Amino acid sequence: MVTSQGASDSGGPSFDPWEVLEFLPALVAVATASGTLLFVNKRVESFTGRSRRDLIEGGWPRVVHPNDVPRALASLGEVIESRGPARTEMRLRRADGAYVWHNVTVEIFPGEAAATPLIRAVALDCQFYHTQLESLRALQQQKAELAELRSLALQDMSTPLLLEMAVQALARGLSATLVLALRLEGDGRRAVLEAAHGSRPEVQRAARIDLPADGHFSFCLSQPPREVTVVHDLERDFRFAPDPLLAQHGATSGLTTLVQTTEGPWGLLSAFTRAGRAFSQEDCDFAVEVADTLGRVLERERRLSHLAGTATLLQETLAERDEFMETLSHELRTPASIIHALANVLLRRGLNVPPEDRQGVIQDLFDASRRLTETLVVTSDAYRLQPREPVDAEPVNPGTAVASAVRLFKRVYDQSRVRVRSPRRLPMVAASRSQLEEVLLNLLSNAAKHSPPQTAIEVLIEPAGEELLIRVLDSGPGIPEADLRRVFEPYYRGRTTASGLGLGLTLCRKIIEGFGGRIWLENRREGGLAASVSLPVMGAAVA
Repeated sequence: MVTSQGASDSGGPSFDPWEVLEFLPALVAVATASGTLLFVNKRVESFTGRSRRDLIEGGWPRVVHPNDVPRALASLGEVIESRGPARTEMRLRRADGAYVWHNVTVEIFPGEAAATPLIRAVALDCQFYHTQLESLRALQQQKAELAELRSLALQDMSTPLLLEMAVQALARGLSATLVLALRLEGDGRRAVLEAAHGSRPEVQRAARIDLPADGHFSFCLSQPPREVTVVHDLERDFRFAPDPLLAQHGATSGLTTLVQTTEGPWGLLSAFTRAGRAFSQEDCDFAVEVADTLGRVLERERRLSHLAGTATLLQETLAERDEFMETLSHELRTPASIIHALANVLLRRGLNVPPEDRQGVIQDLFDASRRLTETLVVTSDAYRLQPREPVDAEPVNPGTAVASAVRLFKRVYDQSRVRVRSPRRLPMVAASRSQLEEVLLNLLSNAAKHSPPQTAIEVLIEPAGEELLIRVLDSGPGIPEADLRRVFEPYYRGRTTASGLGLGLTLCRKIIEGFGGRIWLENRREGGLAASVSLPVMGAAVA
C-alpha cells in the first residue's frame, strides 16, 4: 500500500491525499493501472462489513457483483487510455449480502511518481445520486422560473395575469399538484381566490373562501413575513385543525408563505402535493422569493393606482374650480352691474330724481350692495373651509340665537312667514352665538330660495337627551336622494337653478362639527326638506 512521506522537506506537515479520502462522503477505492486494489476508505469497510486488509487481499470480486466486473475493468481501461474520467453504474455488495446499484466515477489519481498513475474510483448510491441530481435540477428549474417571473414583473403586465404566472412558476418549481393565491378580504376571515393551479374539483377564480380561525391558512397569517409554514402531514399536524378546502383537493403536504406589501399582508401563496413530500430549505427560499416578487409588483400597482386616483381627483378639482370661478363671476357681475347703473343714475340726475323714485333707487342700491357683500363673505369663508374667527365653545342659549337669526332674516329678506316652535325652557348648548346665527341664516336663506312664495318656513327646537336639535323645515321640492350625499361638498350645487356658489352648506358643516355637533338634510314625507343641526348640551335649562 502506498503511504505518504509524513513531512515535507521544509519540516512542516505534508498534505496527505490518502487521509483526505477517508473523509469523503462516498465509497472510495484506489487501484493500480492493472486493477490491483491498494486502498479503500472506512466507508467501504462499513458498507461491506469487511476489513480493509480483507478487501485489498480479496480484490474486486469481494466488492463488485461478478456480472459487473467486466464493466469495472472496461472503465479502468478507458481511463488509462483517455487519461480522462469515466462514469458507469455497477452493483456493490453490502454487509447483508445484498447488491446495491451505485454510480461510479473512475479517474486518474496521481501516485508518488508521475509515471506510475493510480486509479481512483468514487461510488455513490444510485438512489442518493439520483435524488441529489433531481434536487439540483429542481433548484435550476426554480432559478429559471424566478428569473422569468422577475422579468415579467418588469413588464407592463396586468396583476391577474402576473398572479397566474406566479402560480404556474410555483407549481413547476416545487412539482406541486395544487397551488393557490389567496387575497385577504376584510378582517382576514375570508379570502378571494385570485389564481389556482391543479385544483380538482375546479375552484372558480374570484370565489370567496372562508378561513376557519383554527385552520391552516389562519395559522399561516399569524406567522412573520418571509416565514414559510411547511406541513408534511396536513391531517396530523397538531398546530391547526384539518382544512375543508385542502381535504377536498386531497392535499397531504405543502408550504405556505405570506405575500406582503407596505400596507400589510396582501394574502397567501400556497403549494401542496397529494403524495407526501419533504420540502427543502431551497424550496422554502424559492417560495419566499416568488412571494416577495409578487409583493413588490402589487405595491407598484397600488402606488400607480393611487397616483392615477390623485390625478383624476386633481382634474376634477380643477374642473370644479373653473366652474366655481365662472359661477362667482356671474354672481358678482349682476349686483355689480346694478350698483354701477344706479350709481350712474344718481350721478347724472342727482337731486333731480323725483322723491317717489329716489327711495326705490336707494333701496335697490342697498339690496345690490348687500348681495355683493354676502357673496364675497361666503366665498371667503367657504374657500378656506373654516370660520373667519374660530373660537372655543361657550354656553349659548339656543332660543336667543334662533330668535336673533330669524329677526335678521326677516329684516334682510323681508320674510314674515317664519314660525318658531320651542319649549319654554331650553338647555344651553356648546357653540358660538355669532357662528350659530350664521348657520341658521344660511339654512333659512336656502329654505326661502327653494320654497314657493307665501309658504311657511318652520324652525323647531327640540331637546334630545345629551343633544339639542334645531330643525328648519320648508315646503319646497326637496332634494334627490343621489344629491343628499353630496350637498356638503364644496362647490356642489346639484340640479338647483337658484343663485349661489354651493359653498354655504360646506361652511355650515365646518362650524357645527367644530363644536362637536352634526348637521344633515333629509326629505320630509309630507314634502319639503328638513335641515337639522344637533349640538351637545352644555349646562342646565334656562327659560
